[in-house]
Amino acid sequence: MPTVHIDTHRLGELPALTLSLGEARATLTPFGAQVLSWIPEDGQERLYLRSESAALTGAQPIRGGIPIIFPQFGTLGSGARHGFARTHAWRIDETRQGEDYVLVTLQLDPTLLEPGARTTFPHDFLAEVTVLLSERRLDVELAVRNTGTAPFTFTAALHTYLAVPEIERSALQGLGGSEYTDPADPRLWHAEAENVTRLEPPLDRLYRGGERVLTLATPTLRTEIAQAGFGETVLWNPGEAGPADLPAGAWQRFVCIEAAQASVPVSLEPDEEWAGRQALMLPER
Repeated sequence: MPTVHIDTHRLGELPALTLSLGEARATLTPFGAQVLSWIPEDGQERLYLRSESAALTGAQPIRGGIPIIFPQFGTLGSGARHGFARTHAWRIDETRQGEDYVLVTLQLDPTLLEPGARTTFPHDFLAEVTVLLSERRLDVELAVRNTGTAPFTFTAALHTYLAVPEIERSALQGLGGSEYTDPADPRLWHAEAENVTRLEPPLDRLYRGGERVLTLATPTLRTEIAQAGFGETVLWNPGEAGPADLPAGAWQRFVCIEAAQASVPVSLEPDEEWAGRQALMLPER
């Protein structure tokens, strides 16, 4: 039986948890409820993270890992870009472990928000992120409950940064037959004719539909990506003209494959709940 651990420590200036199951490990921080590292049983890191300590202070969003986007995707609203979930400390609600899994659940509600965030999203809610580690798989689920007396809408995503040794030598399999749009004309939908999509930055595509299994193939690694609950998939890499907090050349070492609910908001009545999940997996042996 594999050895199971949940270790608390600090990463940069942030508190962190590392979940271990045999040779598999996942590290996360309550700041943003963000997974920062996933190493399955093969010992190969699958997530990209900007490693400079300046990025791990809590003063700014963390570039890399799996940022939680809520309650606003991008600039599709009046609040901060990509919402406030990734810039607030979440509380740890539960840790649990068994023979073949380790689980952590974190929560965010209005009592944990700064006043400015509360004014841009004046609704009562409970958001939960559950991280489940097994030897060959990592599941991250975002659940949102309306705890108030009035309905509200939101957009959300799991903004997953997957590491690649060189993006232009990598490909994504499984999007053939899907429709996508991009910021050049978001009203125009294109058909993805090929089942193997070459990753040639800059990339900024939103694909309809989420019930599919994708395979990220690099010269040395293969990782499967599946999602449920989210109705869209975002494919993103900024290319050379990336954000200022990306080190030079970093764009060549990741691709974002995001489980998203971006163009179609989620509507929740009082006491209703929505949940979306993304699974990262090693291919079957």
